[in-house]
Amino acid sequence: MPTITIEDNYDLVKEHYLIILDSRNATTYNNGNALTNLTFAFPNPVISKRDDIIALTGSVSNFTCPNSQYVINQNNAYFLIGYFDNLGYAAEYTIQMPNGYYNPTSFVTAFNALLNYTIPSNKLTLSIYNTQICRFNLVSTGNDFYLKSITKEIFTNYKELYRFGEVLGYDDKVSYYSGYGTTINNIYYSGVPKQLLMPFIYNLSGINSINIHLDNIQTRNIDSLTKTNSTIVCNIPVSCNPNEMILFDKRSDFEFKINEDNLNSLKIRLTDGVGNLLDLNNQNWNMSFEIIVVKKQRSQIKSFSEIISGGISI
Repeated sequence: MPTITIEDNYDLVKEHYLIILDSRNATTYNNGNALTNLTFAFPNPVISKRDDIIALTGSVSNFTCPNSQYVINQNNAYFLIGYFDNLGYAAEYTIQMPNGYYNPTSFVTAFNALLNYTIPSNKLTLSIYNTQICRFNLVSTGNDFYLKSITKEIFTNYKELYRFGEVLGYDDKVSYYSGYGTTINNIYYSGVPKQLLMPFIYNLSGINSINIHLDNIQTRNIDSLTKTNSTIVCNIPVSCNPNEMILFDKRSDFEFKINEDNLNSLKIRLTDGVGNLLDLNNQNWNMSFEIIVVKKQRSQIKSFSEIISGGISI
């Protein structure tokens, strides 16, 4: 906190109070049962600056939430497979994995069932290449093929990709082809006919962290996604398994400055690291938001000059 100059006969007083939020008590649910875009409205300002207030800061003191976002979810469920015919023309198939939790075996079973359902006379099969290196292998008993992620409706930046590659084990920004060809820019060839060994390990662990946004407070916190000041007030690491509790307690003295004069509502969003709203599947969360008020208060102890001017009583 910057140095504050205060006039004589006034003291600096620091006060703390909590705003306790429970998703079950929200005023507006902006994305329904996903419970990650909520507005809490209050009859009186929860943050209000007065003449005696020198500074306002805030922080998230604790956060509790079930780890209930599916490993395959609305942000990574879609991908595209192209399958070449005998003349070299490719038919493309957009495929959606069902939302849910998976282990490697159940993932392979569901993936292959989708291929058989979506692609006529399907000749592609996914398998676990090696359990020790945790990589999938996609093989064709027919012709060559390619695999890539697809984008959502807005083609603006990385967050608009369906990030299926992060799960399956490839770079979402690259198109992967079986067989031979020139690997340039965002096109990769396996070098093996009718086979594509995923270049990276599969990831069925779910999200790494949760960003808490307070959308009606502009902080000086910088987000690597936007490369500028953001509304993120806390980053919550997720170190538990799916369907376990995410527990966060503040362990530092971090606070962010609040410049807004009056706030009658708090607009909360919960996102992943690339800005996508999470889907908690109607599982509720709790958060304590701490406000720290630094204000001036007239001293109850007389200054030396006041004592002298008033005389000394014996």
